[in-house]
Amino acid sequence: MSPFEMVWNTFEFHTNQINTLEREHLSNIAQYQDFVASVINPTRKERLLLKKQIDGCCSKLITEYKKQIDCIDEMVDGVQNNSFETEEDIEILNSFEIDWDHILQLKNLTATLMKEMIQVKSKINEVLS
Repeated sequence: MSPFEMVWNTFEFHTNQINTLEREHLSNIAQYQDFVASVINPTRKERLLLKKQIDGCCSKLITEYKKQIDCIDEMVDGVQNNSFETEEDIEILNSFEIDWDHILQLKNLTATLMKEMIQVKSKINEVLS
C-alpha cells in the first residue's frame, strides 16, 4: 500500500466512524430533548446514565474529528511537499478527482463541529448534573 493510499484509507475510516457516531449522537440528543421536555422529573440515576451515554459519544466524536483533521493535514502537506512521490502514489493522485479546496473546507467544517461538540458536551453535562 502506498503512503498516500494509507493516509486516504485512514481518512475514509475516520469519516465512516464519524458518520456512525453522529447518528448515535442524534439519537442521544433526541432522548435528551425528550428527557428535558418531560413533565415527570427523572431520577438522579436516569440523569447520570444519560449523561454518561452522551458524554461518551461526544468524547468519541471529538476524537474522531481530530483524527480526520490530522489525516487532511497529512494529505495536504504530502501533496504540497511532493512527499507522495512513489509511482503508485502519483498514479492514485492522478486517478482521484480531488478538489483540494473542498478538502480544506471539510477541514474547517470539521474543526467547527469539534468546537461545537465540546460546547454541547459541556452544556449537557451541566444540565444533567
